[in-house]
Amino acid sequence: MVEKATGNVVGEAVLNEWDPDNEGCGFRISFVPGAQGRGLGTEATRLIIGYGFEKLALHRISLEVYAFNPRARRVYEKVGFVLEGVLRDALLWEGERVDAAGMSILAPEWFRHRGRPERAGHTPA
Repeated sequence: MVEKATGNVVGEAVLNEWDPDNEGCGFRISFVPGAQGRGLGTEATRLIIGYGFEKLALHRISLEVYAFNPRARRVYEKVGFVLEGVLRDALLWEGERVDAAGMSILAPEWFRHRGRPERAGHTPA
């Protein structure tokens, strides 16, 4: 991801682990230090998820987000990802066990709200 205003690389957003038989893939996003908090994550997530559904004809996009990253989880919820469950103690991070939330978004949901579920009268879990 390159910030238009500065031309600086600020991170990456990736569709990965493509499963053509099930028309699905995973999603991940990361930023360089200092790039968070400006709405770039929400914008980038909407763009790449939209590309996955509208251009690649995917049916399902999924992700995992760790409990120590509530800001990222809020972005995913804002774009329409729905909580599917919690993977307990999924990560050993700095000596602590951390849960991961499994989330997904489906094509019919995306086409109903285009990454803005609050406007469509739907609030994700």
